[in-house]
Formats: sequence, structure tokens, C-alpha cells
Amino acid sequence: YVSVCQATNLATALEQLKEYHYWIVGLSEYGDQKLQQISIDTSIVLVIGNEERGLRERTHSTCDVLARMDAPGRFTTLNAS
Repeated sequence: YVSVCQATNLATALEQLKEYHYWIVGLSEYGDQKLQQISIDTSIVLVIGNEERGLRERTHSTCDVLARMDAPGRFTTLNAS
């Protein structure tokens, strides 16, 4: 069970969540480490970019860490849906 929310201005919403000690994890095929390797002992917000362009620049820079999810087979990314 996962809580889901939508925001009009994502970067602003992420900054506000940081004030409440949430850790912002952005998914990117260029992430430094695999999502499964991240050890976090606080609540997280998982940010998934759009399928064509990924995370927008401001959203990307707001993330505390970028992680990747390795897709099976010959695919480099997974569909956000």
C-alpha cells in the first residue's frame, strides 16, 4: 500500500516535503545506484519522471539521491505506469 499524491508544482512540493524530513528519491536510468541498494531510515518520496524525458531539471536537482531500476532483458527503462 502506497500513498500517492499529485502536485501542481512538483519541485516546490518536494522542497516542502524536505522540511518535514522526507528523503526525495528520483528514479533515473542515470542514477548512481540501484534502488534496492539505497539504505534509508526515514520516510521517502519516490519521484518518477515522464517516459520520454525523465525528470525535469529542477525536479532532478531537488532530489536527495538518484536511483535506477534495472529493467530486464534489452530494455534500458521501465514504463512509469
